[in-house]
Amino acid sequence: MLKKYSFFPLVSALLFATPLWADNLNYGVVSFSATATETVKQDTMNATLSIRESGGDRQKVSNAVTERSNRVLAALKKYSDLNGALTARRTYPVYDNNRKNPVWHDMADITVKSTDFAAMSRFLAAVQNDAAIGNLHFSVSDSVQHKTLEKLLTQAIGNFKQQAQVITNAMGGKAYKIVQMDLNGGNVMIYRNAVRSAAMMTKSADAVEMNIEEAGDSEIRLDISGSIQVQ
Repeated sequence: MLKKYSFFPLVSALLFATPLWADNLNYGVVSFSATATETVKQDTMNATLSIRESGGDRQKVSNAVTERSNRVLAALKKYSDLNGALTARRTYPVYDNNRKNPVWHDMADITVKSTDFAAMSRFLAAVQNDAAIGNLHFSVSDSVQHKTLEKLLTQAIGNFKQQAQVITNAMGGKAYKIVQMDLNGGNVMIYRNAVRSAAMMTKSADAVEMNIEEAGDSEIRLDISGSIQVQ
C-alpha cells in the first residue's frame, strides 16, 4: 500500500540550489537521485463502522438506520481521544422481476480513528450491536510523519551531496556545482499493515474487546533528484 504524502513549506526554503543558467552548461552535467528512509510504528487505529437495514417499508428502514447511527455517534462523544463522523449515507430500492414491491436498502458508514488503541477497542465493543466493523486498518499519524520527514530531509540532502562527491571523484573532477535539486515527495509505504496480535478478550456476553499488541510498521521514504556540473 503506497500513500502519497504532501510535504511541508519548509522544503522550499531548504532546497535552495541556484540554477547555473549564467554558466554555459554544455559539459559535465550528471543527473541522479538520493533516498532516505526510516521505519516507524503505525500509531493510529482506523475503523469504518457499517450500518445496514433492508425491508419493504422505506421509512421504517431509514428510521432504523438513523436511530442506530445516532446511538453510535452518541457513544462516540463519550470518548475524548476518538475522532469520528458520519461519512456516507445511501438509500436505494431493489425491484423484483416485475418491477414491483421493491426492497429498500439503507446504509450508513461512520469512520473513527485514534492513537489510543485501548479506547478504540472499548468503543468498538460498546457499539457492536448497532454497527459492524466494515474495515479496520492502521496508519502513521500526521505528527509522526511530519517529524520523520523533517529528519529525512536532512539525511536525503546529505546523501545527495555524498553521491555528488563520489561522481565528481569518479569523473576526475576537482569540484561540483548543484544545477538543480527537486523534492519528489515523501512517500509513506506501508509494507506490513496487518495486526500482529488481535486476540479477543471477552468482557461480557455482549461486549468483546480486541487486545491490539502491535499494529505493524510503515516505511517512510523521502526522494530527492537533481543534477550537478562536475568541474
